[in-house]
Amino acid sequence: MYRVVHEVLDKEYAYILALLYLNIVPKNIQIPEFSNMQLWFLTIAVLLLMKFFKTERLVLLVGVGMALSCEILTYPTCIILYPLFVFFLVKKAGRRKWQGIAVLTGTCAVCGGAWLLWVLSNVSVQELFSNIQKMLSFDVSHDVSGVTSAKVHNYIYNFKLWGMMLLTVAVVSGCLTGIIYFYKKKKQTIERREIWIAFWIISIFVAEVIQLYHWGIGKWGYEYLQLHLLVIWLATAFLFKSAGKEKSFLTVGLIATLVAYVAVMYISDLAMYYTLPHGVLGIVFCCVVIISALQKILRERAMVWIYFLLVSLCLCSIIGKGYTLRGGKAQNTVLSVGGIMKDGPAAGILAEYMCAYIYNSNFTDYKEYIQPGDKVLIVANMIMSVGTTAYLFDDVEVCHYSIADPTAYDERLLTYWEQFPEKQPNVIVVDCWYGQLKENPDNWIMQYIENEFGYHSVNDGKYVRFYRR
Repeated sequence: MYRVVHEVLDKEYAYILALLYLNIVPKNIQIPEFSNMQLWFLTIAVLLLMKFFKTERLVLLVGVGMALSCEILTYPTCIILYPLFVFFLVKKAGRRKWQGIAVLTGTCAVCGGAWLLWVLSNVSVQELFSNIQKMLSFDVSHDVSGVTSAKVHNYIYNFKLWGMMLLTVAVVSGCLTGIIYFYKKKKQTIERREIWIAFWIISIFVAEVIQLYHWGIGKWGYEYLQLHLLVIWLATAFLFKSAGKEKSFLTVGLIATLVAYVAVMYISDLAMYYTLPHGVLGIVFCCVVIISALQKILRERAMVWIYFLLVSLCLCSIIGKGYTLRGGKAQNTVLSVGGIMKDGPAAGILAEYMCAYIYNSNFTDYKEYIQPGDKVLIVANMIMSVGTTAYLFDDVEVCHYSIADPTAYDERLLTYWEQFPEKQPNVIVVDCWYGQLKENPDNWIMQYIENEFGYHSVNDGKYVRFYRR
């Protein structure tokens, strides 16, 4: 990232933008889970493609194809990036465009074919298509049906929320810009475009302050709002024409990020603001466009504004990454951390006191009531304490088609067990609280346990209950 940005900006600015990239993380999750991998593979593919347009070295497109293939594996809807890359090759690759398209397509085909052969070495073609159909219909953690009424309602809510916040940003920034204008006007003539670019830099700063308020005072969690990232995109759209020749170099990354946004939102049931950190690659390129516009409009006076923009963005991103936790709890900051997980796969992880205490208690209970080789179904409905991490507490057989939390516990399990009878559990774990059942006794899984499972013993831990047959 630093090397690419340094081709169009001074090294000091490139260093800060590379730091910014490192401190904006999808969902504020630090491990290589699919959201982070989607961002990383997109970054690799775009940067290599941009390098190819400068050098025309075909070997770079092999890397692009491999990164794009991995990108599609993380979010299958990102396959729409392939025709976009082909379009860029046609428009920008010059005399080697057809060779480039052949190399990119061939690499993707080889990677996809290798993956398919590996899958077919474990299942038949008929079973593969049957499983894909069931995966799409059984998964409740991601909505893969495109634009649904629930998603439309979600988008409308997001636009209303953003609209209200953007109005606040516009009013406050307009007042501050007006103060600067009348103060400067007494000493020198100010061009209209200078006022506009000052307005947008101030708007980004005001959005950062609002975001920090929601993180620090509101304690909403890392993903909420992401207003400063949205304002950066709006500022880029307004200032794009004012930027220098660097903007044409960055077009690939900007458009690829916007297309990736669409791909992520299509397959996700999360709020729209959750997707904005997925586009940190585009955010960095947006900053380059804004810096280029500042240098072109303000010339020698641009440095102060550029450092103000970059340092404030970095501080905001570092505070967001380092101070906030992922949303979903009552207190979503590091100040709520008061415990440590002592054993098992999460050993050494800091968490809020009760979260760590329940985890440690559960680890002890699982060791007492679960034996190596047991076939276990954990009913993780995000009600109290049960989570699918407990599958890793011992060498057990996972008896659900998904370990995503939450997932479905209904008749679909019967279909899964009929297809894979070796996955029928002999132990089912549900939520309880010192002997009081926390799972709804009328839902499907509890009715199955009571009427069909045929358990012969029930053991209560502090926060989990074990049914064994």
